[in-house]
This record gives sequence, structure tokens and C-alpha cells, in this order.
Amino acid sequence: CFELLGFDVLIDECLKPWLLEVNLSPSLGADTPLDLKVKSCLLADLLTLVALAPHDRAAARAKERTLRAAAIERLSRGELPISP
Repeated sequence: CFELLGFDVLIDECLKPWLLEVNLSPSLGADTPLDLKVKSCLLADLLTLVALAPHDRAAARAKERTLRAAAIERLSRGELPISP
């Protein structure tokens, strides 16, 4: 179980951070290209921290094609299908 919090921090001229507020439900909407880049990286890091890999659709499809090709090869050799 995890929770994502949003911290609003102000950095002054001496580079001292000042905590302004903590948001319990930070917005994950992306209004600008920079916003999209920052929040995409944030979500990828969050999923990594909780041991979930971000889904890579292309890699999943490639793996599925490889498994199907291997199954077809086994069937062509007369082997019985292997149940998952």
C-alpha cells in the first residue's frame, strides 16, 4: 500500500527550501510538455519504488509473438501443447 503526496516547496535566494503545503491528492494532469515529462518520470519512479514495472506494450507484444512462435514450433514437431 502506498500514497502519493504533493509537496509545494519554495526555494529562496540562499537556496533554503521552505515547505508551503502538502497535498494529499496532487494533480497528475499535464498542461504543458514540461508538466508531462516531470509527471511521467514521477509515476515511473513511483511504480519502480513499489516494485511494479511500468507496462511496455511493445515488449509485451514481442514476448507474446515469441511464445506463440515457440508453441507453433512445438505443435509442428508433434508435441503436446503446454498448459499455462
